[in-house]
Amino acid sequence: MSLEGKTICVTGGAGFIGSHLVESLVSRGYSVKVLDILSRGTLQYIKPLIDSGKVEYIDGDIRYKDIVDKTMKDVDYVFHMASTNINRSIAYPEESFDVNFRGSHVVFQSALDHNVKKVIFSSSASVYG
Repeated sequence: MSLEGKTICVTGGAGFIGSHLVESLVSRGYSVKVLDILSRGTLQYIKPLIDSGKVEYIDGDIRYKDIVDKTMKDVDYVFHMASTNINRSIAYPEESFDVNFRGSHVVFQSALDHNVKKVIFSSSASVYG
């Protein structure tokens, strides 16, 4: 799949793994939007890319359709990496379910509504709670 000249959204792009993906995409010349609420990550991971204008950062929660819809505008592909922290999911299972299930549904539905070509879903142990 060639992503050249495309706009890519990375949910959870300020997290440890997501930020590495963002760096890789930017190094290949792609336009990148990061949607993250910083519950797991830190802006410091991607701050140089934001400051350089190579990444658009949107501070938002994947559970809120209005924010996700604004982010999906003009997006071609989505790498969905947002999830709750494994330790937090044990302490707050309802919140974990809400973020991981309902939040993912919002991302997938918004991608469909905005004619996103493909959503790449990446998961970890966090999805199991």
